[in-house]
Amino acid sequence: APEIEKVLALDPRGGRAVHGLTRGLVDAKRYAEAEKWADLFLERQPRDPNSYLLKGVILENTERCPEALAYFRRAFPLSARDFHPSLHQHLGSCLYVMQDFATAYEHFENGVNIYTRNEPGETLYQYAFSAVVVGDARKARILLKALLYQTPESETRLIERARGLLAQLDSDPSLSAGFFEGIAR
Repeated sequence: APEIEKVLALDPRGGRAVHGLTRGLVDAKRYAEAEKWADLFLERQPRDPNSYLLKGVILENTERCPEALAYFRRAFPLSARDFHPSLHQHLGSCLYVMQDFATAYEHFENGVNIYTRNEPGETLYQYAFSAVVVGDARKARILLKALLYQTPESETRLIERARGLLAQLDSDPSLSAGFFEGIAR
């Protein structure tokens, strides 16, 4: 589009315009379009942790978590400490999808704080599920209750999953990881 070319011409060597365009497309969940801009952002700004985060988010949301992990990890040495929780959250989510629940739990521990901000409901569920798998039922209950408190009623599937996991915890707190293998997703 001519408008995009005009914006990019204003910042031909930098990454601000490309970052903004990529972020906007990611926020709109237009991952296929966003990916080419993320690649350009990485090319123009290889020392910007946002370029790696955005590429990782695109890969995460297009079911390419093994690839996404490398981008999230590459952002750590380039970023300030206040950026790390976001990276840990995305690493945890990908590792959950890959069913590495123990490592996912470690990353969620470093990336999710329900007391300082509202976390996405799916993130809370993944964290809670991972907590159950590693044997931290107390943490799982706290996370599930936070999820149920903050999740809009319109997200019925997520609410049902959270209630189901909480009910299983309440009925048998010694559940093993093997029980959960089929219901992770």
